[in-house]
Amino acid sequence: MPRLSKVLICAVVLILVSTVAALLYFFSLRIQNIGRIRTVGIQCSKESIDWGLILLDENKSVSADITNNGTVPVSLNLTTENWDPENAMDFLRCGWSLEQTVLQANTTVPAIIWLYVFPNCTGISSFTFDIILKGVEIEL
Repeated sequence: MPRLSKVLICAVVLILVSTVAALLYFFSLRIQNIGRIRTVGIQCSKESIDWGLILLDENKSVSADITNNGTVPVSLNLTTENWDPENAMDFLRCGWSLEQTVLQANTTVPAIIWLYVFPNCTGISSFTFDIILKGVEIEL
């Protein structure tokens, strides 16, 4: 009888662990996505970003080189548009390490572009959006 109760306890524990693992998997957002990059007034070493699998409350980042081939300094900024589905913008944030940085003429600098998924993200199994990297000329 004691051996049978140990087997039952092990079986119950195994079922509980399997159930918890299945629930964690079910309630995690797993997205495979490739983001498009457009530039204005600067160049980026990447044309798209493969974010890979993204979970809730996770931050992914990618490195890229940003170049100002112009003759005057530019102020850098990042915006996003064309979210599909549109409500994805309520649960995802994209940014970068160079916001409002001044990039001198004929200069290249490294950048980190990041994407964060809020922990309350629901109802989104895939998404797309455009990342616009701008270099706005600074008047001297």
